[in-house]
Amino acid sequence: MLTLSFYNTRPVYVLLLQQLQQAVEKRNEIIARLSSNLQEALASRDQVQLEAHSLVGQIGALQRQLQQTSVDFLRIKSQSGAEALNAPLQHQHGQCSQDADLRHKKEAPSEESRSAGSQSSVKDFGAAGDATAVLHKIKAELEEERQNSQRLCAELLEEMEKRQHVISLLDVEKKGREEERQDLHSQLSLVQTQCLEMQRYKEEKEKLNREVLELRSRLREDDAEEEAASSALRLQRREEEMQKLREEHQEELEGVRQLLEAREKELKFREEEVMGLKAAKNRHNQAKAGFSCEEEMSADEARLESGPVEDGMDVSTPGDVLMERYLSSAPPAPSQSSLVNDSADHCSQLDLSADYRSEE
Repeated sequence: MLTLSFYNTRPVYVLLLQQLQQAVEKRNEIIARLSSNLQEALASRDQVQLEAHSLVGQIGALQRQLQQTSVDFLRIKSQSGAEALNAPLQHQHGQCSQDADLRHKKEAPSEESRSAGSQSSVKDFGAAGDATAVLHKIKAELEEERQNSQRLCAELLEEMEKRQHVISLLDVEKKGREEERQDLHSQLSLVQTQCLEMQRYKEEKEKLNREVLELRSRLREDDAEEEAASSALRLQRREEEMQKLREEHQEELEGVRQLLEAREKELKFREEEVMGLKAAKNRHNQAKAGFSCEEEMSADEARLESGPVEDGMDVSTPGDVLMERYLSSAPPAPSQSSLVNDSADHCSQLDLSADYRSEE
């Protein structure tokens, strides 16, 4: 079951690992893009700060210019005559030209507007000759320039706040992406650990399977050895039983042979007696002339055949009784060879019966 579950879950872990790798690659791309955007935002913030510093410098220059104009205006009031009035105006015009050149390097549109304003002020002053009107006009232009500068500063500050907000959002998103990256990294580590564990389980199961196969092989060898030993023991018992049956059968055959030999001797002895009686009867018949030869011989033969046999049977031993029972079941006047053959057949039957019993 462990190997089956391992092979069933392995493609799922491989697919999950591929998905995690793709997610990590995508996360890296997003982090790289966010880093690029953050660098651009930082560069833009630095540029806005530089522009703000430049505007602050311009505002300071305008304030200094306004102060210088006020001082010049007070001096113009205290002096009289056209010469005294022209000298400060020329000085003011030179100062305005210098400020216009400085601002032209920072911001071209502002420089043009201020130059045009200064030139128009000088022309108006030359045309009208009224210092008060020129001063008020210069003050109005300076106030407008100051308001424009303040407006630009406010816009720059607002833009800086927006950029700072974007940077904060990017930082938050970067932190979220970093946390997501850490989470994906931990998941990847967990999957790799699980893969290593599954690989270890697979190796352990393969080792256990090899050990089980070795144990089964050993058990089969042990069973084969036990079966061989059991078969050898059964064969030995069968051989012993066969040997015992052969010995018993041999003893039976030996007893039968002894009985047959004794019976043959007895039969030979009785045949000799019968032949002697027949010879005596023939001599007796030849001596008797008054009886018919045929009647006497038939009577003598009947008497000789019945008499001596009955006498011999009456004095038979217990072995003769057993022999008579054996001969009564056999064909009349069997020979020794036929009895031996019958004994051999009986021996074969005994062998077959012994084999059958040993197999059971």
